[in-house]
Amino acid sequence: MSGLPHNTQVRITSEGRSGVIHFENPQSTFSMWWEFAGAGALAIINIPSVAQWESTTKLPLSQREDVLRIIGEHVVRTQTSGRGRYDVDEQFITVYADTTV
Repeated sequence: MSGLPHNTQVRITSEGRSGVIHFENPQSTFSMWWEFAGAGALAIINIPSVAQWESTTKLPLSQREDVLRIIGEHVVRTQTSGRGRYDVDEQFITVYADTTV
């Protein structure tokens, strides 16, 4: 896990059709907004860009991929009963529910 502590926590708060993703470990605490999406996606999570990563998260850029993976996996596991997937681009983590039965 590229130097990330094992006691990393991700929490999701909801405020209607949107909310906040809270990330916390001994190195950093930060939040990102999320909202329900359309066009087949369940939700989008706004993430700091590569240029903004270190100033926003107080984590080295080398940990960005691991942190976003931890967040994406947590959201899929807790919000889709583990039956979804996520994609990461420069601005968003997009979460999809598995609609196959």
